Amino acid sequence: MARFQFRLQKVLEARISLEDQAKREFGDAQRKLHEEKLVLEDLFAVTDSFRIEMAVRRREGSTVRQFRDDLQQDWMNKRRISDQKHRIKKSEEMVEKKRQKLVQAMKDRKVMEKLREKHYDEFVKDVRLEEMKFADDIAGIHAAHSEENIVGA
Repeated sequence: MARFQFRLQKVLEARISLEDQAKREFGDAQRKLHEEKLVLEDLFAVTDSFRIEMAVRRREGSTVRQFRDDLQQDWMNKRRISDQKHRIKKSEEMVEKKRQKLVQAMKDRKVMEKLREKHYDEFVKDVRLEEMKFADDIAGIHAAHSEENIVGA
């Protein structure tokens, strides 16, 4: 019996490889987004802590210079938070881009797998037809042989 061989097996393997790569890239993008969100949480914590310290200094009577420095530091913290939010937005866009790439890679692989399945089904059908033809030929030969024995007897 013949062995099934998918002519486009290398293409299927390449598509599987591309899907695996897309999965890794998607995972990396998600990890980066998570890290960026952790940085933002830290920035919020630092800012909150600084504002508490700033309020304590005001109550205790800080100098004008200290007050100015505190306002400048508070502005810098707000700026860092804004910049970090921007980085998070970029990371979210990258995650979405990588997700779309992964979805497309999965679709491409599934198309090739369905084609492989279709070719395999056709192969099985052809093998069965050959087996039936062979069985019919054997039966025909056997019947002809039996008739010779009956006529010749």
